[in-house]
Amino acid sequence: MQFITCAVTDVGQKSVNQDAVMIKVADTDDYGRIAMGAVCDGVGGLTHGEVASKTIIRRFEKWFHNELPDLLVPEDSTSKLDVKDEEQRDIFLLIKNQWGSIVNELNDSLALYGKERSINLGSTAVVMLLMGGRYLVMNVGDSRAYMITEKDVIQITHDQSYIQMQIDKGLITEEEAKNNPSRGVLLQCIGASDEVVPDYHQGEFQGNSSFLLCCDGFWKLSTEDDIRSDAAPTVSEIESVMEDRLKNRIRLLKDAGETDNISVVVIGARER
Repeated sequence: MQFITCAVTDVGQKSVNQDAVMIKVADTDDYGRIAMGAVCDGVGGLTHGEVASKTIIRRFEKWFHNELPDLLVPEDSTSKLDVKDEEQRDIFLLIKNQWGSIVNELNDSLALYGKERSINLGSTAVVMLLMGGRYLVMNVGDSRAYMITEKDVIQITHDQSYIQMQIDKGLITEEEAKNNPSRGVLLQCIGASDEVVPDYHQGEFQGNSSFLLCCDGFWKLSTEDDIRSDAAPTVSEIESVMEDRLKNRIRLLKDAGETDNISVVVIGARER
């Protein structure tokens, strides 16, 4: 498996870009090439959101470089795990446990940082790992992950927001939600919640699939057709083409009236 990756972030009409993005790709002995992406959106109503988003990104970069290798090759391992061993040692369960600990560590440290400076700060997070034909996604808040195949655009994540809760309860429709004044109210964000409980999603994927991670500044005015044209498996055979498409999409979103920061990460999986 090979990965074609791209990340674009734009300040939009704001004075500060409170978003942060990340892409990592590495070769492993047991799982072949793996890829990781993340988008964090500093909460707009809170000060110093950019500190929160960048702190989260740096912590997950550290995890990818320093902690993930120990999971992939345990210190007491003397030989490659066979299929049965791997099923018993569910690598994604181990990763979820580590990510959950990291999120709570970050929530506490950002809360303390804000308390010491008498400021409020927080951030959403959507983090994805692609490994061995499987994906794992974690999300807190309303940044999203989509999977794009040759036939479908599938929203993987479920927004942790007040509006999504109202939709889930049948109190408002998707269409009514678009102009609801409470649209940006989050149920959770890292740094500003008493306790953070991330959502996790996992599944399998084939070559010729793409994954798109984005903040709400990207998805609010984007349609499924937009997402498909930007990140479909048959599109963007090289990174420069993908980057041009995403930058053009951001220009169109700003022309359509989007004023927020806009950030997007795309990881395309291709058979070698």
